[in-house]
Amino acid sequence: MKSVWCKPKLGTAEQRVGASVHRKIPQRGGSQMYCTSSIPQRAGRDSGQVARVRRRVLGATVAFGAAIGLVACGATAPGTTSAGDGPQETVQLTLGTLNAAPQLTPLFAAVSEGYFAEEGLQVELLAISGGTSALSAALANDSVDIAILSAPDTALFNAQGAIDARAFGQLSNGTYDFVVTDDVDSADDLRGGSVGVSSIPGIDYLMLRTFLDDFGVDESEVTVLSLGGSANRVAGIAAGQVSAIASPIGQRSTIEQVGGLKVLEVDNQPWVPTALYVAEQEWFEGDDVEVLERFIDAMNATTTWLRENPDEAVRICVEENGFDQESCENDVAGLLGETGGPYTWSQTQEIDMEGMQVSIDIQAPVVPEVGDLTLEDIATDEVTGR
Repeated sequence: MKSVWCKPKLGTAEQRVGASVHRKIPQRGGSQMYCTSSIPQRAGRDSGQVARVRRRVLGATVAFGAAIGLVACGATAPGTTSAGDGPQETVQLTLGTLNAAPQLTPLFAAVSEGYFAEEGLQVELLAISGGTSALSAALANDSVDIAILSAPDTALFNAQGAIDARAFGQLSNGTYDFVVTDDVDSADDLRGGSVGVSSIPGIDYLMLRTFLDDFGVDESEVTVLSLGGSANRVAGIAAGQVSAIASPIGQRSTIEQVGGLKVLEVDNQPWVPTALYVAEQEWFEGDDVEVLERFIDAMNATTTWLRENPDEAVRICVEENGFDQESCENDVAGLLGETGGPYTWSQTQEIDMEGMQVSIDIQAPVVPEVGDLTLEDIATDEVTGR
C-alpha cells in the first residue's frame, strides 16, 4: 500500500479551528494515498453568493491517474456539468468523517469495489480530527461536500447556526446501554456519585440523561464527568472513576469482557440515527440534488452487496479500517443483526424519521434552540424516496 504524507498551506486560526484531516484517495490498482493536513477556510458565503466549489467535475476522457493528481495537488477542475450526448463526466466529491469505524465499512467498499465509480462519482474520504464541531465547520466552509454526522449533532449544529444542512440518507442506527458497576442496584446507589460522558451535549450524554431519568435519578443528584470517547468511558468506569456510563449497544461484548460491570434494563431506550449523510442546503436546489441521488444509488448497491457477502464486509473492515479480524467479525455480525436495526446498512439508505424526532426531543431540554427545529429543517426523504 502506497502512503504519501503532505502538509498544504494552513489557514489562520480565525479561518479554521485547526482540524487536521486524513485523506484517503483511491488510485489505480487498489493502492491508496494518504495525506494529513489542515483545511483552510474557503471563500465566505452570504445569501447573495454561494461558494460554488462543491461540484468539481472531471471529464471522462481525463486519465484516472491525472484526475488523482488534481486531488492530491489540490487542483480543481471546472465546476460545470455535462449536457447532451457527450461522455459522462465524473463528479468529484469529498466526504468527511471523524475516524475509522466498522459502521463506515460500506463507504470504503463503495470506493474500493467501484460502486461510486459506476455512478460517475469520484469520492475522497477524509477523516477529520477535532470532533464533530470541526467536522461541521468543514461542511459549512465547503472543505467537505458531505459529512457523516449523528442525528443529535445534525440538530445541534443547525440550531446553533453552525451549518445550514440536512440529512438525505442514513448509514447506521443505534442505541446505547445503561452500564453501571456491579454494586449499583437502585437509584440510591447512584445519587451523590459520578457518571461519565464524552461531552455535553454529546449523544451518549443525552442517552445517559434519559436513562437516569428512567431510573429515577435527576441529573442534579450526580456529578457528570467528561471522560472522552467510548474506550475512555469504559476505562473510567472500570477503574471506579464513575459509577455509570452510556455505552453503544454494539460494545456489549467489550463490557462483558471488562468484568465488574453490568447492563441495567431500562424502559426508555431510544434508537437514533448514528451516521447520516449530511449536505448543506444548496445541494438540494436545482440540478445539484441529482449528484446526491447518484450517491444514494451507489450506497444502495454497496450495502446490498455487503449483506449478500458478509465475509467481504469483514475483509474490507480489516483492510480499510485497520481493525483486527475478530473485532470486524463481531462488529459486522452485530451491524447486520439485532444491534444494527433495520436502518443500519439498509438497501434503501432510508432515514429513521422517528429517531430524528427523538433526537430533537431528548436534546431540547438541554439546548432549547433545538426545540425550535422541525424534521424538515434537518432531514429530507426526497432523495431516498424517489
